[in-house]
Amino acid sequence: MIINRPPKFRPSPALVENSRSRLKLRRPWLEAKSNLNKSKHIKNMAFFLHKGRAHTEWYPKTASTAFTQAALVYSAAGQLLPATTTSGDHIGVIQQTVAATDTTTDFEPMLVPHSDTEWLATDIVGTLTAAMVNTFRDLSTSLAVNAAAQAKNVVLITQFLSATLGLVKVNAMAYNLRVITT
Repeated sequence: MIINRPPKFRPSPALVENSRSRLKLRRPWLEAKSNLNKSKHIKNMAFFLHKGRAHTEWYPKTASTAFTQAALVYSAAGQLLPATTTSGDHIGVIQQTVAATDTTTDFEPMLVPHSDTEWLATDIVGTLTAAMVNTFRDLSTSLAVNAAAQAKNVVLITQFLSATLGLVKVNAMAYNLRVITT
């Protein structure tokens, strides 16, 4: 008895090229370092999941408050607020932009990280250096890490990529160390 086996699957060159371009759209920071600041996909954003686990949860937002996609947020009185230079106990990263003219308190999707999660910080105010790896830094806004400030210790710099890009872990999470807020 002869058994015919199906031929091995070999993807066409077009399929391989398509999958590569999708990878670039999902993780544009994997491009060459010289092109990192030129990428249209990561401009004016803040925190992208790089490594580790995270899950989606829905939280009510504060009415008439603007939120930018990929911004770090925290909860006050059970409603979301964009992170500030003095906020602590952050919940996660909001997944969609909300206009300040939205007066509802609708539930918005949040990417809630686990303790092992690393984020790509694409907006660093000041100049990040390789010597800052394994040091804690503060936020400048909900979208930006302040490389010059160390009063609140909100994020831990885990890897230097460029003067304005780095990998970070958010230290001031609701399940983790609590920072002093003023």
